[in-house]
Amino acid sequence: MKKLLEITNSFDTGDTGLRWAIFIGLWCAMLAAVVNIRSISNDNVPNVLIPASLLCEGNLELGEFRPLKDGYQSTECYWAVETKQGLFSRYPIWAGVAATPIFAPFVVAAELFNLDSSIMEEKALLRIGRLATLIFTAVFAGTMAWTLRRFMPGSWAALLTVFAVLGTTLWHNAFSQLSNQTVPVTAVMLLLAILSLPEMTQRRALAAGVLAGLVVASRPPAVFVAALPLGLFISRAPWRRYLPVVVAAGLLFPGLTLLYNAHAFGAPLTTGYGGEASERFEAPMLEGLIGLMLSPTCGLLVYSSFLLLGFALRLRLRPDNAPTPEANELARWIILGVIAQWLLMSKWWAWNGALTYGGARMMAETVPGLVLLIALQWPTPNSSTLHKRGLRAAPGALLITGAFSVLLYLVGTVAYDAIAPTNPDKLNWDIRQDFIVLYLHSFGTGSLLVGTLKHGAMLLGTFLIGGYLVSRFLTVQHTQFDDDPYNPSHEKQKNGQEPWTESCSKSYTRVR
Repeated sequence: MKKLLEITNSFDTGDTGLRWAIFIGLWCAMLAAVVNIRSISNDNVPNVLIPASLLCEGNLELGEFRPLKDGYQSTECYWAVETKQGLFSRYPIWAGVAATPIFAPFVVAAELFNLDSSIMEEKALLRIGRLATLIFTAVFAGTMAWTLRRFMPGSWAALLTVFAVLGTTLWHNAFSQLSNQTVPVTAVMLLLAILSLPEMTQRRALAAGVLAGLVVASRPPAVFVAALPLGLFISRAPWRRYLPVVVAAGLLFPGLTLLYNAHAFGAPLTTGYGGEASERFEAPMLEGLIGLMLSPTCGLLVYSSFLLLGFALRLRLRPDNAPTPEANELARWIILGVIAQWLLMSKWWAWNGALTYGGARMMAETVPGLVLLIALQWPTPNSSTLHKRGLRAAPGALLITGAFSVLLYLVGTVAYDAIAPTNPDKLNWDIRQDFIVLYLHSFGTGSLLVGTLKHGAMLLGTFLIGGYLVSRFLTVQHTQFDDDPYNPSHEKQKNGQEPWTESCSKSYTRVR
C-alpha cells in the first residue's frame, strides 16, 4: 500500500508538461499493443494502401492493387470503387494521407534494398499500419492526459485516460488497426485540447480550424462533434476576432475532399460510399436513440457507462463546487456536440456498428468530449455540500465503472477474434448474438476463461510495470511546479493548509 501511495503521489506531483504527455501516451499505446484484436476489417484496407500509392506512384489511384481487389472471392471487396478514372477507396482518404509520413521510412528503405515488391504486399502494409495506429494512440492518450491534468489530479487524469483507451469502443475500432476512425478521434482530442486552454492565439485558432476540418473530411458524421465546440469562438467575446481564421482553416480539408471527389468520382459531392440501397439515414430514430445507449450488443451505457459520469456530475454540482465559467462554457458546447451526433447516428441504418464488438462505435468520436466533460466537472473536496450531494462517490464510481468496462472489452477481445471470421449477423437487441455469447456456444466457458486470464495477465502486467516506470520518470523536485494547482505538496508548503483546499476550485484561472 505504501508503494501504491508513492506511485500515486508521483502522478499527482510530478512533471506536468511535455514529458507527462509523452510517457502517458507511450504507456497507453503499449497497453493497446499488448492486448488487442488482431482481425482486420475489410473497410480499413485502403488506409494502408493509400500511403504506399502516394509514396510510390505519387497519386491516390489504387490501380496497382487491382490484383488484391480481384483476390476477394468468398467475400465482397467493400473498400474498392471502380470509376472511369481508375480504382479508388470507397472511404475518405485522410487516414491514409495522415499516416503517409510514418510509412515513408519503410517504403524508402524497401526501395534502397530492392524490396519494393515485398513492401507493397498487403500483409506488410497492414503491419506498418498497426505501427502507425500505435503512434496515433500515443498522441491521443498523451494529449488527453495532458488536458485532463489541468482539471483533475494527475493520478486520476492518467487512470481516466487508460479507461478511455481500454474501456471504450476506441480499443478495438480506433486503436487496433489504422481504421477510418483512428485519425478523426485523434484530431477531435487535439481540437479539444486547444479549446480547453483559457487563452487563444491566432496560431491556436488556425490549428483548431484545420483539425475540425480534418475531422469532418475524414468522418463526415462527426461534423457536430468537431464543429459545435468551435462555438466558443462566438460565445467568448475575446475569441471572436479569430473566427475568420477558424472558418478559413476549417475549409481546407473539406475543400480538398471536394476536389478529390470531382476527380475520382466525377462530381464534388459524389463519394465512393453508399453503393448499397440500405446505406441511408432511414432507421427508426427512437429505436436508434435508445439502442445507442441501452442495446445489449452496442449500448454506450452497457459497455462504457463511465463515459456518462460527466452528465451525472453536472446534475449534482452546486455553485460552491461548480466549474469556472470558462470550463462550464466549454462543457456546454461539448454536450451539444455529443447530443447532436447521438441524434444523427440514431437514424443511420447500421447504428449498431455492424460487425464490431460492443460499445457504440457510431459514438466513438464523442469519447474525447465525454471524458473531458468528466474532468471539467471533477469534484474538489472543499465543497460544503460534497457529502450531501453524493459527489464524494464520484472517484469510486469512476473506478468501478471504468474497471468493469475494461474487463468487458478484455473478454470481448478474446471472443471477437474467434467469432468475427464467421461473419455473424449483429442483431440490435438479441444478447444471444453478442460475440461473447457466440464464443461460449462455440468454444465453451473454459476456453473463454483461459483466454481472458492469459490476456488479462499480459494487460495487468503491462499496466503495473508501465505505470511504475512512468511514475519514476515523472518524479522530480516539486519546487519546479509552483504554478501547478494540482500539486498537493506545494499547496501544503505554501499556505500551511492540507492539500486539495481552496486553490483547487480555482484551478482553471490559476493555470493561466
